[in-house]
This record gives sequence, structure tokens and C-alpha cells, in this order.
Amino acid sequence: METYSIGDLVKLKGFLKTDPSEIPHAIIVADLGLGKLSVQWTNPKLAIRFAMTNVVEARKTEIVNKAGRQNKQKC
Repeated sequence: METYSIGDLVKLKGFLKTDPSEIPHAIIVADLGLGKLSVQWTNPKLAIRFAMTNVVEARKTEIVNKAGRQNKQKC
């Protein structure tokens, strides 16, 4: 199972032959535990079309891009 962190860009699994602009993408806001994620959809109208809420099961998503952490150094 993948480890998710806040800020990761995810998409729904199972859209192999679908136009990439028609796949719902989201940013993870919080890990709720028990395999549930709180997300913010990048295109809410598209998410509504697929009847998606702001709470999603982690097994139904895959990571597109991991959130990077900037290391700020004091000079």
C-alpha cells in the first residue's frame, strides 16, 4: 500500500483508456485513518459527475505526484 502525505496529487484508479482531462484529480488535505483520505478536488464539476465526495478510500486512488518539502536553511 502506498503511503500518502498531505499535499500529494492523486487521481482515481481505473481510467486506462480515458482522456487524461476527464480523470478526476485531487490534492490530499488530511489522512483520516482507516484507509480514508480527505481531499480537495481540482475540478469539482468533474468530481460531481463521478459522484465523488471529499472523503475517498485510499485504495481507490493512485499518486500522480508526491508533495515535495522545501528545506529552508538559515544563512
